[in-house]
Amino acid sequence: MAVDVQKVVKECEVCKITKTANKNDRPPMGEQRVTERDGQRLFIDFMAVETCRDMHAAEVIKFLETKIFHQYGVPEFIHSDNGKQFVSQIFGELMNRYGIRHVKTGLPASERG
Repeated sequence: MAVDVQKVVKECEVCKITKTANKNDRPPMGEQRVTERDGQRLFIDFMAVETCRDMHAAEVIKFLETKIFHQYGVPEFIHSDNGKQFVSQIFGELMNRYGIRHVKTGLPASERG
């Protein structure tokens, strides 16, 4: 019977017009990014990093400047999720100061279920 219902719904013109599209709340992972040189892209998520327990933007910035940029250089791109520390004004100022392009992946917290 379920097969019959699916067939009727697929063929029903009213159903095709009024049915909402199946929504994928999770963005696709995408293709692997190939870099042209070492350190060009930095992918960050501070949920599991022990050296940066305080998740506020100021502490993340301090960690990036003293532990990452100083030791490995400044990347051209930083990829992050939409955590509060990464979408804050001061994090945006850091991106501008160093000329880093910020690529945000994932859904903002307000859009997650």
